[in-house]
Amino acid sequence: MLDSPPTPTSEFLESFGAASSNDQVDARLAYAVHRNAVSFLITEDQELVHRAARVSLQERVLSTSSALRYFLAYFGRAPPPLPTHLKDAPVHDLDLNDPIFDSIKEDYRSVGDGFETWFNRACREGRRCVRVRLPDGKLGGILLYKEERGEPLLNLPGTRRLKIATFKVSNQLPRQGVGELLLSFALRYCQKNGFGETYVTVFPQHPEVVDFLVPFGFEDIGANRYGERVLLKRFSPVDGIESLTPPEFFRRYYPAYRDDTPVKKFLVPIKPTYHRQLFPEFDPTPGHQRTLDDSLPPAFAAGNAIRKAYLSNSATGKLRPGDLLLFYRSEDLRRVTHIGLIEHTRVCRTAQEVIDFVGNRTVMRGDQLEKMCSRPVLAIQFWNAGRPKGGGDLVTANVPPPISISEVEEEEYRAICKN
Repeated sequence: MLDSPPTPTSEFLESFGAASSNDQVDARLAYAVHRNAVSFLITEDQELVHRAARVSLQERVLSTSSALRYFLAYFGRAPPPLPTHLKDAPVHDLDLNDPIFDSIKEDYRSVGDGFETWFNRACREGRRCVRVRLPDGKLGGILLYKEERGEPLLNLPGTRRLKIATFKVSNQLPRQGVGELLLSFALRYCQKNGFGETYVTVFPQHPEVVDFLVPFGFEDIGANRYGERVLLKRFSPVDGIESLTPPEFFRRYYPAYRDDTPVKKFLVPIKPTYHRQLFPEFDPTPGHQRTLDDSLPPAFAAGNAIRKAYLSNSATGKLRPGDLLLFYRSEDLRRVTHIGLIEHTRVCRTAQEVIDFVGNRTVMRGDQLEKMCSRPVLAIQFWNAGRPKGGGDLVTANVPPPISISEVEEEEYRAICKN
């Protein structure tokens, strides 16, 4: 609200060309920009935009299309694709009285101004969050995040970081699956928007949170003034290329990974039915928004996690930890849609062996698994590394569609996933 708009001078009115009463209204709007009472004036009145140039305000009186281009460049963020049950929303959309916040309020009872004061400040600052809801509408998981542009962190200098300000999963949901679902958003948000680091603070009474984060490359760098442990994750080596093996590299810097020549690449055919289960965030239909009626797995299903499992009757024994899987969606799209980073592999001969190895990572039903195990099964534990930078088209790369898991040459990989 502009309480006291400044009154234009006669000189300004003359330069603006305010002859009629309507012109004088426009002139008063433009004069508020001239006197820096506001930063921008956004309007679809093209005559007003034209007249603004007469008083040298053409950079600050903008049409809606010009304003969109400017603000997208200045504030623009590219959110990663969201699985069905995960919603990106403003913090003020949350209910502070939701039971998920009870233990957090207790943790911060004697710290600073308390959680409630911090939460209300986060609402006023327009911060955002991602959350999962339970069937009764209560929060099942929550991640609040904040962009930091230059604040120092303990003994580290200021830089662009994403702070994971609140991170919690309800006891009513599997913590590992929903935790990976929420964390995946934060890591891909950093990747898509050029953040070099992210961090989270954890009170010592919550070692389970530390145990969850450390395998994804978070390192304990000390304690803050409130006694919280500060866990920092970087997305690239600080001092050039480190001598890490491919699996060590992606565990430390995920979603980044090595794809240089020593890393082998394999095409993996996958039918649309299993593809939808393994990668539920992917929708091949432009502009289509998934709804809860799309018959997708629930938010805590294996397909929504970072770490997944792929099962095949392929007899190949070439796969090694750190190698890349190029998932080729057959039948309808006929292109590579996702890249996976191999963590471990094992040949299993019974359904129980598969379950013992992959746990709840598989998206396959029990009856399907039993049938598949009539022959030896190659079980692959992998991390979802997202989509290829190229179009994933095998035709333009002159590569035949795979019938089973098959290795591709380095130049073929570049043509499929990099061009």
